[in-house]
Amino acid sequence: MTSCFSGSEAALWAGGAWQGAPPETLRGVVHDSREVTPGCLFVALKGEQVDGHEFVRAALADGATGALVASDRQGNTGAPPGAPLLSVASPQTALMKLAGGYRQSVAPRMVGVTGSAGKTTVKELIAHLLGEAANVARTRGNWNNDIGLPLSLLNMAPDVGYGVFEVGTNHPGEVAPLSRLVAPDWAVVTNVGSAHIGFFGSEEAIAEEKADLLRALSPDGVAVLEAEGAHYERLRQACPGRVVSVSLSGNGDINGTWEASEPERLHVAPSGTDVDVALRLASPGRHQAINTLLAAAVARGLGVPWETLAARLVSVPRLGLRWQVEERGGLRVVNDAYNANPVSMRAALAAFETVEDHPGRRWLVLGDMLELGETSVPEHRALGQWVAEHVPGHLVTVGGEATHIGAGARDAGLPAADILEFPSAGEAGDWLRRAAQPGDTILLKASRGLHLEEVATRLIGSHTE
Repeated sequence: MTSCFSGSEAALWAGGAWQGAPPETLRGVVHDSREVTPGCLFVALKGEQVDGHEFVRAALADGATGALVASDRQGNTGAPPGAPLLSVASPQTALMKLAGGYRQSVAPRMVGVTGSAGKTTVKELIAHLLGEAANVARTRGNWNNDIGLPLSLLNMAPDVGYGVFEVGTNHPGEVAPLSRLVAPDWAVVTNVGSAHIGFFGSEEAIAEEKADLLRALSPDGVAVLEAEGAHYERLRQACPGRVVSVSLSGNGDINGTWEASEPERLHVAPSGTDVDVALRLASPGRHQAINTLLAAAVARGLGVPWETLAARLVSVPRLGLRWQVEERGGLRVVNDAYNANPVSMRAALAAFETVEDHPGRRWLVLGDMLELGETSVPEHRALGQWVAEHVPGHLVTVGGEATHIGAGARDAGLPAADILEFPSAGEAGDWLRRAAQPGDTILLKASRGLHLEEVATRLIGSHTE
C-alpha cells in the first residue's frame, strides 16, 4: 500500500495551482518516469543531465494521474491540452513542502537517524524491530538527501504507525531542513567521524551538522547516543529533551557486553533494572554491537518487549554489499564494499579480526576513501599504519588514494612483499583470481565509487564448486 491524498491537498501543501482539473486521488509520488504506477504524481525535477519536464508526456501516458511542473515550463512539456499539471515556482522546493504536508497528515511516530557511518544499518534494524507492532515506513534504500527523503516520506501508507528515516549530508547546511521535514519524535546519531570532511573542514563541524537532527526534536522528544562516542557532550547539549545513552563500557542508560563468539552475542543490562537479555547480532563486530544497542534502545522506548527484540534480531534481513559472506570452492569473500570512510574502515577491519579462523591466508582489499579533502593523504596513511599494527594479512589496495594505505602500512612494518597496489577493482580481481587459493579469506572495503564488488564477482565466478 502506498500514499493516498487528493489533488487539492497536493496543491495546498506544495503551494501550487492545477492547470486542468485536479485529480481526485493521487497514489504515490515518483520522479523517474520509468517508475510510474497508475494513479501516481510525477514530479518533474531538473538535474545536471536530465530534465524531468521532457518526460511529463510519457509519464501521463503510462498512468500518472498528474505531474508537478515548473510554472515557466508548463506550456512546453508536450502534455496534451487540459492535462492535470500542478504548477509551482520550483518543483524541488515544492517536493519538500509536499512531503512536509503529507508527513503531518499521516502523523506516525517518527524516528530520524543520522551519523558518519551505520545510518542505513541502524535504520533497518529499528524498522525491523518495530515491524511486529505496527506498519513501518522507512527510507527507501539510502534515499536520505533532499530528493530521496521527501520521496520516501511521500510513499508512506496512510495507516503507517512508525516512520524510520535516514537524514544524510555531504555538505554543510543539509541536515537542518531535512530534520525539520522528518520532525522526529526519536533521533539517533550513530557516530561522528571524518566522512565528507573535505566539505566540512573539521570533525567538529561535522558533529555540529549531525546535531541539527537532535535540535529538531521537540522538548518531549528523545535522543539516543553512544556514551563513549566522539563528541558525545556536544551532541547531548544539542538535545532539547531526554537523552538515552548506550554503552559497551557500563557508562550508559542501556549497557551491553559484546561477545566475539560465533554467532556473536550482546548481553544487555539496562541501568537500574535486573534485566539481562542476550541478543544475537545480525553482523559481526563491535560496531554492530553498538548499532544493535542504539536500535534496541529506540524499539524498547517505543514499547517493544526485550523478548520480542531478541526474537526479531534473529531474522534481520542482510543488506546488500554489507558484510555479505560468500564461500565457493573453499574461498571465502566478505563483501563490505557498500561504502567507506575512516570510521567504517576501522570498524570493518576490527570485525574481520573476529571472524572465525579459516585455514588459509587473509587478504585485505581496501580502496579509496573519497571526499576527505586535504585530510585524504594522512587519513589513508593512518589507516595503513592501523592495518599493519592490528590486522595480520596481505594488503591489496585499489585506487590512487589507497596507495597511501600501502605507504602507511610499509612505514609501520608490514613487509613490502605483502602489499600490492592496483588502479582498479577489475585489475585487482583478475590478480586475486590467480593468486587466491581455497581456504583463503578476502575482505572487500572501499568507497562506493571504486565499485569494489567487481572483485567479488570475478573471484566467486572463478571459484566454483
